[in-house]
Amino acid sequence: MRTVTLTCAECGTSFRIPKKEHTRQVKKGRTCFFCSLSCAAVKGNRPRRAKIEDRTCDFCGKTFQVLMRRGYKDTAHCSRSCASANSVTDRRQRASKMSTGNIDNLLPLHEVMKLREAPKYALIKKELATLGEPYEFEFPLGSYIFDLAFPNKLLLVEFDGAYHAVPKQQEADAIKTASATTLGWRVLRVQTDDKVLPVTALTQVVTLL
Repeated sequence: MRTVTLTCAECGTSFRIPKKEHTRQVKKGRTCFFCSLSCAAVKGNRPRRAKIEDRTCDFCGKTFQVLMRRGYKDTAHCSRSCASANSVTDRRQRASKMSTGNIDNLLPLHEVMKLREAPKYALIKKELATLGEPYEFEFPLGSYIFDLAFPNKLLLVEFDGAYHAVPKQQEADAIKTASATTLGWRVLRVQTDDKVLPVTALTQVVTLL
């Protein structure tokens, strides 16, 4: 009986099979041959190489990689903390409300934001008091909430952290600014830190008051 020498596609071992069987399998379109059923099983169960894609986090602006495999859930954030920080849901509102000890009624969204963002504004509160101008943090206007407002001067201030450099966020910021401008407000955007606002962040604000 005539045979053909082949190389196992899994372990590289040389083995022989009948030539008729080899011809029959090739006609069926087979390209890989195995020396045993165990090698065939290992090769067959090996997961396909998944595609890796680079993305930019919508919140912090960092580049991260995602594995585009079956069942992958699309994401625009590099971590759960960034995803949480970039959204305000009913669950987070309730959590903020519970932290104050008042669970019966949920606070308005801008009041929730004041509680959540209070640590960030700690360093500039004293400086604001010396300006002698009424102000309000997390000021609601239309369908948006602005970081700081001076109602008597129709001046709104947005403190933009690193993630505001992301093109998608810049588009959203432009729309937000336009909405306030149409209502007669001025909008000042100050580049600053994401977590704590230094007193120097108010330098530009003072010149417009």
